Amino acid sequence: MKTSYLLLITLILALACAAVPAALAGSVFQGHAYAVRMCAECHSVEATNEIEPLFDVPSFYVIAHMPGMSKLAISVWLRTSHDKMPDFIIPRQDRENLAAYIMSLKGKRLR
Repeated sequence: MKTSYLLLITLILALACAAVPAALAGSVFQGHAYAVRMCAECHSVEATNEIEPLFDVPSFYVIAHMPGMSKLAISVWLRTSHDKMPDFIIPRQDRENLAAYIMSLKGKRLR
């Protein structure tokens, strides 16, 4: 009887630990919504390789396809100041969601 309880507790803990990385992975859907709301004024946020002529900034599709680009690299990049980017703080979960969305563009067909 004790063995089955121990097994059940181990299983519950394993499932809880497995859920943590998924939560940290970010939501593509929420990242897209954030991009449309907060980034689309300057960036093309859809699957396009356009350069915004007014600001001369790459599309999110282009960013996703830059050599060595990863969700971690995007998340770190979003925490630093940039010459052409306004100075605002993106909350951690929004950074994770945004990074997940940008990386979801990798390999998608252009519109």
